[in-house]
Amino acid sequence: VQCTDAREVVALLWRSRLADIDDITTYAVDPKSLLQQVTQARFGVTPRYDITGAEGPAHNRRFQSTVSIGDVMKLEGGFASNKQDASRLAAVAALAQIRALDAAGAGGGEE
Repeated sequence: VQCTDAREVVALLWRSRLADIDDITTYAVDPKSLLQQVTQARFGVTPRYDITGAEGPAHNRRFQSTVSIGDVMKLEGGFASNKQDASRLAAVAALAQIRALDAAGAGGGEE
């Protein structure tokens, strides 16, 4: 499979996990900023990112990040080759979870 830009790569890699998202390019552009906007508007909190895992040799390290949204949720993202991308994956996972809660009718209330 040949990809021409970063959005296509993200869409290809995350298609199965994010199948219910209407516009994946929204998340591919800047998922951390979008998550911050959503969580501040809905829950009144700013997401916190922590690196919770690292694997591989020093020259080829892969990191995993967890995003915490107050007491509302805590989710791990996938592994990435740098800490910033690991945090982006955690943001994408949180956005997908919020979307799933909305679809189920359980995520619309404010705390």
